[in-house]
Amino acid sequence: MDRFKLRETLQHLIRSQCPDGARVCVAAGGIDSAALVMACLDVGIKPMVASFTLSDRESLDFQQGRRLADWAKLEFLPVYLSKEAEDIERDVWTGITRFGWRTKAGIETGYPLMELLRQLSSKNQSVVMTGHSC
Repeated sequence: MDRFKLRETLQHLIRSQCPDGARVCVAAGGIDSAALVMACLDVGIKPMVASFTLSDRESLDFQQGRRLADWAKLEFLPVYLSKEAEDIERDVWTGITRFGWRTKAGIETGYPLMELLRQLSSKNQSVVMTGHSC
C-alpha cells in the first residue's frame, strides 16, 4: 500500500467510524498515535491529546505524547494514574465485573482508560481514539 492510500484510509476511518463531536487521541509516543493525530488534522479535526503516567513520575511515553500535542498546537490532557492499592483494586474489579475484562492485557489497558473516561466526563468529550479503534 502506498503512503497516500494509507493516509486516505485513516482519514476515511476517522470520518466514518467516529461520530461527530469532540475527540481525544490517546498518545503513547508511537507512530500510531502520531498517525491518528495527523489524520484528524487532515480532516479538519483538532483533537485533544491525552497520555497516561503514574502519579509520581512522568514516563517517556507520557513525555512524547505531550511533545506531540505541543508540536501540533493541541490541548494536552495529562492522566495521572493512582498507585494506591485501593484505587487500582476498585477499578480492576469494576472492569472485570462490569466490562468483562478477562486478560492481563485487557486489565493493563483498561485501567488507565477508566481514569481517562472519568476525567473526560466533565469535559464534554464524546470520542476516544487509540491505536486500536474509536
